[in-house]
Amino acid sequence: MVKRPKSVAIIAWLLIVVSTLSIVEFLTRMGRGGNPAPSLVGWWFALGMMPLYFISAVFMLRGKDWARQLYLAVGGTSLLFELVALPFAEKTIGTVLFFLITALLLYRPYPSAYFLSSTRKRAAPTDGILGP
Repeated sequence: MVKRPKSVAIIAWLLIVVSTLSIVEFLTRMGRGGNPAPSLVGWWFALGMMPLYFISAVFMLRGKDWARQLYLAVGGTSLLFELVALPFAEKTIGTVLFFLITALLLYRPYPSAYFLSSTRKRAAPTDGILGP
């Protein structure tokens, strides 16, 4: 069994904290009676993307390979929406850099070995009907 890389733990915990704070901020704005998101895209990010980031991060800590693939899909979709729907700003540069760096770190050889060994370790045992 491959030990969890520090890069995976750091990325996962960052995603957990950021997604939780984003959802709390969104709900706080909504509770004050204001419009927490000026457009449907904002609502989609708060109520659609942030929970997916959270789920992805939790299962990355458990070593599920599908979780890092989910992060890549959600992050890529989020980045695409941000580049197309929102005006370009300094925040966009930070988002692009964060996504590229985390994707690079999650797909390096050691984290890949961690995710793949974790997936193989938990394979369902056969009952003798389909094989030994």
